[in-house]
Amino acid sequence: MKKKKLDGLDLTVFEEKLDNGLNVYIVPMEHVKGIYATLSVDFGGDKETFIPIDGKKMVKMPRGIAHFIEHQLFNQKDGSDIFAYYSERGTSCNANTRNNKTTYLFSGVNFLEDNINKLLDFVFEPYFTDESVSKEKGIIEEEIRMYDDDPYAQILYHSYANVFKEHPLKAPLIGTKESINKISKEDLYTTYKTFYQPSNMYLIVTGNIDPKNVIEIVKENQKNKKFSKPHKIVTATYNEPDKVVKRKEVLSMKVSVPKVAISFKININKIKNIKKHEILSYLTFIFDTKLGPTSLFLENLKKDNVIIDNFYMSYIETDMHVLYLIQAETEKPQELTDKVLKEMQDLNITEQDLERRRRVLLSYQILASENIYQVNLKLMNNISKYGCILYDAFLDIKNMNMKQFKYVIKNISLENYSVLTVEAKK
Repeated sequence: MKKKKLDGLDLTVFEEKLDNGLNVYIVPMEHVKGIYATLSVDFGGDKETFIPIDGKKMVKMPRGIAHFIEHQLFNQKDGSDIFAYYSERGTSCNANTRNNKTTYLFSGVNFLEDNINKLLDFVFEPYFTDESVSKEKGIIEEEIRMYDDDPYAQILYHSYANVFKEHPLKAPLIGTKESINKISKEDLYTTYKTFYQPSNMYLIVTGNIDPKNVIEIVKENQKNKKFSKPHKIVTATYNEPDKVVKRKEVLSMKVSVPKVAISFKININKIKNIKKHEILSYLTFIFDTKLGPTSLFLENLKKDNVIIDNFYMSYIETDMHVLYLIQAETEKPQELTDKVLKEMQDLNITEQDLERRRRVLLSYQILASENIYQVNLKLMNNISKYGCILYDAFLDIKNMNMKQFKYVIKNISLENYSVLTVEAKK
């Protein structure tokens, strides 16, 4: 196994690529009791259009198939219950699908060998039937109906639809009732065989563990499994325009207080010679400084009773763009919108502001290094977004400077935005 320290943090990553292509990353953390393992595949909602493993032409699978497979992999041929298996061992098990990956996970204290083996077994042994697919459609339809009445889910769905024209993010990751009902058992197997190959997956284990023991368990599990030869996976690319689809939309829902969501669609392709994760750090720095919890702007909004509470800020990235989404509850939607847009016209930030932000980021990195979940998530996000672990991320934060910051500001535009208002249904 190769081993390398994460710069600035008291952590060492043990890394090995198995003969079948599976990448394994292990981070021992002796000061904790728990163990957290994640098995991820480089396949999510963004990649539902692809060339199948045994085909030559691009196919477009129904929206929501990535999430559908996630659910179906818990369906066992012998009828056993995966969740019950882990629960009996005092361990929790779950899975989630994102736009760029799907992850299966467990966390617990004991039964390391049992838990790892079960994770590797049920993910690598699919069992899809016409009956299970039909039953799953009903379950996911119910999930979709639940989200129909959830204002926060609708804010997300509509904001993405108002911003993206070509990219798959324009449609809900879970799919629609129409797209879900088009999925067949054959679609699931075709998609699974194309993406769920060890060379397109990675296992991350963090916690109180012995790296040698973990890798031996994984190797023993994998040696008797048969996989097709690793192949190049070809997925569709999207020529997403900078302009948003819809500048403004108003929804009427059952809410006690109106909500506003402002989406800024930023093309980062013009920024050269700066690592992508550093660009994201600078952009996040801009939004935190201008609108964040410690900003004078937010303080004034509260003082003037423009908002009920703090902003909720998040971002999602594609190959070309970063979408920053700002959400808040307010009785004065138009006033809030006008003030935010005006505040973001002036990006004049001082050296002191940058230094303060740099210290906050460094402190967060150190604090997160004590947590098995945060360390695992950090590595997972590194691999899914950048294809490798960013061992020098701590140093990159230290090296943030005004010259680069001004260069980033010069090469971005905040003119492409969309405003969504959720008003109380009368």
